Amino acid sequence: MTYGRFKNLTSALLIQDVTLTEEEEELLGLLEYAYSRVAMEANSIHLTVPTPYGYKIARQITEEQYIRFPELPENDDSIMDIDETLIPAVSRYICSFISVNKAQFHELKAFEIIRDYNQELESYIEKLEQYGYLTELNTENQSGSVMLSVP
Repeated sequence: MTYGRFKNLTSALLIQDVTLTEEEEELLGLLEYAYSRVAMEANSIHLTVPTPYGYKIARQITEEQYIRFPELPENDDSIMDIDETLIPAVSRYICSFISVNKAQFHELKAFEIIRDYNQELESYIEKLEQYGYLTELNTENQSGSVMLSVP
């Protein structure tokens, strides 16, 4: 998803509540904060790196795996630097930061998206350990959730 479409999504989630700021620096600040929350909570495949060198690291998940912070977009055509499945969580966190009427609702939705993502990833890892290999990785189902399958 591009940053421009992400802004449209976030703005739409706030309809009948508040208006998303059009100030780019404010939006990037909100995005950076939301990215940080997701990087600290989700075991993102896209953000996993084997070394902390050359990255701004959010946290270490194993001896040889780290979760890096996502890079901010440069313009509306930039691709969001996070797993496609986690983009709604980022959007929901931004909504929770500025919502007048639905802050807790948006935060709960972000939590649910991240929880579901982490559970699917954990299931994938268990199957990988059980079978030793996978036939498909990062196949998305109809809801946009990552589906991980074994032979």
